[in-house]
Amino acid sequence: WYAAAFMLRNLLVSLVPAIPSSVMQIGTMFSILLATLCVVIHYRPWRISLANSLDAFINAAMLMVVCMSGMFVEEVNEEVVGIFCVIVLSILSVLIPVAIVYGIAQKLSHRKNRPFSLFLCHHKAGCGSMARLLKMILAGEKIVKKKVFLDSADLTDLGKLFDYVGSQSDALVLMCSADILKRPWCMGELVTAKRRNVPVTS
Repeated sequence: WYAAAFMLRNLLVSLVPAIPSSVMQIGTMFSILLATLCVVIHYRPWRISLANSLDAFINAAMLMVVCMSGMFVEEVNEEVVGIFCVIVLSILSVLIPVAIVYGIAQKLSHRKNRPFSLFLCHHKAGCGSMARLLKMILAGEKIVKKKVFLDSADLTDLGKLFDYVGSQSDALVLMCSADILKRPWCMGELVTAKRRNVPVTS
């Protein structure tokens, strides 16, 4: 869906020069880039975290360029500029506190909202059947109040595998079969858990 949103943004940007007023051009471009920045920060549409950060940085940099371009507008309608400034300041005065409160709330409730209690990191050839048996046993334990993640049963999108480790599981269980350290996906899961401060047990 983000590809369609990205193309729509580019279409709107290409239509900005058709606006007769320079001030309105800057205001429209500012609104488009600000909306794009909010979408990227909230939805994080890219699979790689660095790509989301880079996209947000580029949008923020373009916003700064658009803001600075206002200094070079020769014909200025003071009434239009005043209205635009009031609107922007009003929006920012509401959005900034809301964003701070929302971020704090998300941080505090993040671990509670994770759907999986445990993530079973295993090498299929070495202990695939054991992992399946362990999932069934843990599912019947009262101490395990949430689901246990097993890729063969719960994974629907391979691109989100590491997200299941870092964002959707309370802890990672490393099943130490002979070749576990030779499997790149298993090592990726383990590194993700370490980087995202997800507890690891074996």
